[in-house]
Amino acid sequence: MMPWGDTGTLAGLRLAVWVAAFIFGILTAIATIAAFFGDAWWLFDYLANLRWWLFWISLLSAVVYGMLNRGFLILVFVGAMAVNAVALVPMWLGSQPDSTGENSLHIVSIDGTGGYTDRQGALNWITGTDADLILIAGGTNVIADALLRADPTLLVLLQPGG
Repeated sequence: MMPWGDTGTLAGLRLAVWVAAFIFGILTAIATIAAFFGDAWWLFDYLANLRWWLFWISLLSAVVYGMLNRGFLILVFVGAMAVNAVALVPMWLGSQPDSTGENSLHIVSIDGTGGYTDRQGALNWITGTDADLILIAGGTNVIADALLRADPTLLVLLQPGG
């Protein structure tokens, strides 16, 4: 009986999958290390946000690479996976810190393009809402200035136009 082995297309497919696992595994290992230097460059800081994905890509690369080629490089992929896992675990363990500020944020949105004629009534209503932030869409500086004169502690954001 003849032994069966990879030939032709299967050998090429096996080699392509092995090379892909090799490349992705090396890139995730490099990205894992680079993510610790986030204060040096914005791209490294961005890579730190992708640790969840780096973990899974390292795991997949380690499994595929281990099935196709039992080389020592699998230790690099498993190491990158372990580093990402250690960096991710504190996000799920422990408790969230208590809030040090107020429990709520009140935001009021106003359409400044309307034809409301009772300006003083509108100002009284807005300042009576106890808002922390007022968003004015389509208004002018006149509306924002009137609000700030009525209550100088307000935070008013103005989006001119409509």
